[in-house]
Amino acid sequence: MTKEFKVLKSNKKIENLARLYVEHGIFPEKYFDDALHVAIVSYYKVPYLVSWNFTHLVKVKTRRMVNSINTVAGFGVIEIISPQEL
Repeated sequence: MTKEFKVLKSNKKIENLARLYVEHGIFPEKYFDDALHVAIVSYYKVPYLVSWNFTHLVKVKTRRMVNSINTVAGFGVIEIISPQEL
């Protein structure tokens, strides 16, 4: 049985935050969807983003750069982890 869950919708602030990630070289433009996922998590203050994407998401460098941008932009710190870390 599954419980109800909330769908997190994108908006202009989220898209702008994702653009910042791309502009600062955290994500390539062609992987804007990855940047958008991180921006959604940041905007809604979800403390963890769990992913198997070791290429663009689950990396110390990505986590540090995202949190640096988030701090300057007024968003909180997030953890980007693999399911193995849970």
